[in-house]
Amino acid sequence: MRFTELTVKGYRSLVDITLPLHPLSVMVGPNGCGKTSLLEVFLLLREATQENLASAIEKHGGLNALLPFAANGWKKGSALTLRFAVTGGGLPRFALHPLTH
Repeated sequence: MRFTELTVKGYRSLVDITLPLHPLSVMVGPNGCGKTSLLEVFLLLREATQENLASAIEKHGGLNALLPFAANGWKKGSALTLRFAVTGGGLPRFALHPLTH
């Protein structure tokens, strides 16, 4: 099984991206465009499968550390969505929302 497509919405600087994935994918871009954030998404997914999703998120500083942040606080309606397609079909999806007090 391998990832064939990845959609990320609301992860740090990755507002809304969908990437087709191939056996060899290369990332090139200027500083601050989200290359490291994209790599962190794969790390988060790996950790979520080895432990559990809550533990993996906590390792990365908690959900609020992963969501986009505006100067006056978290953007209204912020949510983290990870959706991926794998060989053999299926579209597993995670959608996480911060708790409101």
